[in-house]
Amino acid sequence: MEILDNFAMNIRARTKQSFEHAMAIAFATTAYGASHWCEHPEFGLILFYYYKDEEKNFNGKPIFPFTHTLDALTATAFVWDWLIKADRTKFKLKEMDVHYSGDGNCEKAWRVYVENWGHIGGCSSAIVAILPTWAWIGK
Repeated sequence: MEILDNFAMNIRARTKQSFEHAMAIAFATTAYGASHWCEHPEFGLILFYYYKDEEKNFNGKPIFPFTHTLDALTATAFVWDWLIKADRTKFKLKEMDVHYSGDGNCEKAWRVYVENWGHIGGCSSAIVAILPTWAWIGK
């Protein structure tokens, strides 16, 4: 396990295999599985290892419990299914995540990340966030 206060992660890629590796890294930072999730227009899909019952939302969006705690493999399958169906127009993409209309091509991609201190949106019980993005493919 890779438990530390200043864990950093920001991976953007396209393939399922790369996604599985990224999720394995994210889950290596927690001794727990994913117990809750939230879809947020700014952060993407966030997985939490814990969320207080009295706190029903994350930055204004509802939190949903899983029926049972998901390990890394089960959470990866859940998120991959969500990710391949995700409508990228629902998310506030910025900088390198947006669709590029210049010289080259764009393909659907994803970004698996945590923010400062390994948190998401200031939440310390978040394991990881997954944002549907675009990959820029040059000539």
